[in-house]
Amino acid sequence: MTRKNRKHPKNKMGKKRVAKTKRGEPGRGSSSLPPEPLALRPPHPIRALLDVATQAWESSLIDKLTGGGLKGRETLPDLNELGHLLQRQDLQNLAIFDKKIRTFLHPPPPPPPQIELQIQGIEPVAPSTWAPDQDVRVGFVVRNNSGQPTSGIVHGSATQDVVRTLVSSRWFQPGSRVNNLPSGQAFIGVLELKIWTAYHRLSGLVDIYLTYWVEDPAGTITFVLGLPGNQSAVTYNAVSFAQGSFGTLTGFAADIRPLFRDKDIQAMRSVDFPIDLASYQEVKNHAKEIYDSVAHPTGVISMPCDGLWPKDWVDTFKFWMDSGMSP
Repeated sequence: MTRKNRKHPKNKMGKKRVAKTKRGEPGRGSSSLPPEPLALRPPHPIRALLDVATQAWESSLIDKLTGGGLKGRETLPDLNELGHLLQRQDLQNLAIFDKKIRTFLHPPPPPPPQIELQIQGIEPVAPSTWAPDQDVRVGFVVRNNSGQPTSGIVHGSATQDVVRTLVSSRWFQPGSRVNNLPSGQAFIGVLELKIWTAYHRLSGLVDIYLTYWVEDPAGTITFVLGLPGNQSAVTYNAVSFAQGSFGTLTGFAADIRPLFRDKDIQAMRSVDFPIDLASYQEVKNHAKEIYDSVAHPTGVISMPCDGLWPKDWVDTFKFWMDSGMSP
């Protein structure tokens, strides 16, 4: 007995009937549902490619953050080709991430400051000669790169160890005001520091800090100018800063040796454990013991034997220790 091939039954119109499938079930017929989203599961080749790219990006980011540069750049994938592939797969979020990685690895150069402030010099040049009864003059220049005129004021101060403000300027000095400076031009001025504080000047460097305050209605500081009945309020915002260090480092010969009197030197040469206070190397070797004796005279070594060092002398010795104990 032979088996005959079964034919599809025909409907009344003479057409073949096609078997229907339920919605969502696989079958031989076609479906009007949209295709399922791409599932990136191992060992899908796109997932493998993304893993390689991620490892390369991670390595480059680590080199960038640790100062190692872009060693092994040849291991990076072709980002152009990878970006096109990701876009073809409708993975727009990863394409955006690809763009951010490019920007991080090759950042654009920073734009020039719109208002540039620079210190040109100070007078007196040596901060070691400054005294509370004199003014300190600071030369500066303001360059306008903003594309529009600018008006503002320059304010400044001289400090040591950041928190020790020695002297500062008054607001609205004639030589520190910038009025409608055109774009592309520079203003050269002189700022006078004349408001002295109670801090003693130490040996060593003095830092000059200048700030350019531009007229800005949305600024952070407001001044009321003029006499009663004819007053106006002007608001300013800090937009540019300048800093410079002036003076010489504290040295043994110029700053530390003069602190020891002749009788102090003779007294420390005759003790059970002598220290030659006139010798740079001896004082450097025993600097901690000497500092403890002058800062806390009740210790093992007590000096000077007939009194206490002024606080600014103690601070000067400590600054010399902390700054490297130069000769």
